[in-house]
Amino acid sequence: MSLFAHKIAYAAHDGETGASFMALIELAGRKGGTPKGFLLYRCTIQYDGKTLPVFEMINLLKPKNSEEAKEFFIFGGSNKFPGHRSILWRKTSKWLYAVAVGGGYQQHRDGTWVRVARPAPWSKRRKKKRLIVGSASHLLLVEQERWRSLKEMKESFFSEQSCLESYDDVSDANFVPPENFRAYEAIELEIAKIEEEIDLSSRRILNIKDELRFVLARKMGRRYFPRDPETGCIRKGA
Repeated sequence: MSLFAHKIAYAAHDGETGASFMALIELAGRKGGTPKGFLLYRCTIQYDGKTLPVFEMINLLKPKNSEEAKEFFIFGGSNKFPGHRSILWRKTSKWLYAVAVGGGYQQHRDGTWVRVARPAPWSKRRKKKRLIVGSASHLLLVEQERWRSLKEMKESFFSEQSCLESYDDVSDANFVPPENFRAYEAIELEIAKIEEEIDLSSRRILNIKDELRFVLARKMGRRYFPRDPETGCIRKGA
């Protein structure tokens, strides 16, 4: 069954040691349909380069509509906000990140309905084995996180570029004023560099995945199918 989500409210904080953001999310079975629930979703990020982002949520049971739900937000104008240290916060996954994130990393316009997957309860998730630092699995996670960081950085540069553009009512199109040419082109060069890094990171991820597939195939006594160097697809018929 389909599930859609959209952001009602957003707040963020950026400090010396880390950053965090919180969003009020509405869920529905279809875009603009009858609300199926409201929840608070937050992400906490540390700048130490080691700690992974932490995602938490509170399922709001009392609100019946978006106006009532706003009263439970941190800046809702009432005392119904559960609090930052409330025991109601439950660890969750990145399933609502694309909807909830804002600022320079915003991926969807405010109020846009986005189709999302239903997450499994965190308590029922299969416990992962402890990673060995330097192993292929560890390197894969590190490279995937780097790939995501590069993608977010690219989106941030696109946002900076849009701020340098102006709108022409006559042609009904955006244009770059002469005084912004130099800054606009500088950002384009940065985007080109990041795109090269993203491409390199993608190839590294595929190589590590192929290494893990090879190890697993040998362990299970199965045939290993190589990847086509031109298409990038696994050649099972080879």
